[in-house]
Amino acid sequence: MSWRRKEYERDRGRQRRTVGRKWLAMRHVVLVEEPVCMICGRKASTQVDHKIPLCKGGTDTRDNLQGVCDECHNEKTAKDLGIKPPPNKIGLDGYPIPKGDRTNGTNEKECGV
Repeated sequence: MSWRRKEYERDRGRQRRTVGRKWLAMRHVVLVEEPVCMICGRKASTQVDHKIPLCKGGTDTRDNLQGVCDECHNEKTAKDLGIKPPPNKIGLDGYPIPKGDRTNGTNEKECGV
C-alpha cells in the first residue's frame, strides 16, 4: 500500500481545512461583512472564528464562520477546548477585582496627604 493511499484512508472521514489563497479570500469576505465582533459587539473583528469548531464537526463554509475580536476569540477557543479560565483576583476587601482596575489589586482609596 502506497503512502498516499494510507493518508487518503486516514483522512477520508475528516473534514479537510481550507488553506492558502482560498482561505485568505474567505477570511477577507468575513471580516468585510462583519466589521464588528459578533460576540461582544464592541470591538473591531480581527479574527475569523468557527461557530462550530472543526474538532467538533464544523466546516470551513461561510455559514459556520464569524468575525470576532482577539479577546473574544481567545475566550471562545479556550472554552471550546475545555480550558478553564484563570480565577478572578481577590482584593483586600474580599471582593473580586474587576478587569482593568488600576489599583493593582489593593482596592485602597488614594489619600490626599
